[in-house]
Amino acid sequence: MYECVARTIDTDLPAEAKYLESYDTFKRSVMEIVDMPDNTVDLLFRFLRQNKGALSKRAREKEFAKLTDKEVSEIEANYNDAFN
Repeated sequence: MYECVARTIDTDLPAEAKYLESYDTFKRSVMEIVDMPDNTVDLLFRFLRQNKGALSKRAREKEFAKLTDKEVSEIEANYNDAFN
């Protein structure tokens, strides 16, 4: 039991805190580029996460068709800065 608690304190909680901090940084950076609702930022994040930091062609043409190439490039760069 002690090992489980120690792992949680030493490993899991710091990793979760880093993830949340990275997500908040990413979200703020997106909002500086283009104004979009939180649920759309969440969707954008999930697409980037699934495709290793790049927005897929299908997502670019459907859900995020209004984004310019420059905006997409900036968002992808900010995602990769936050999570790599």
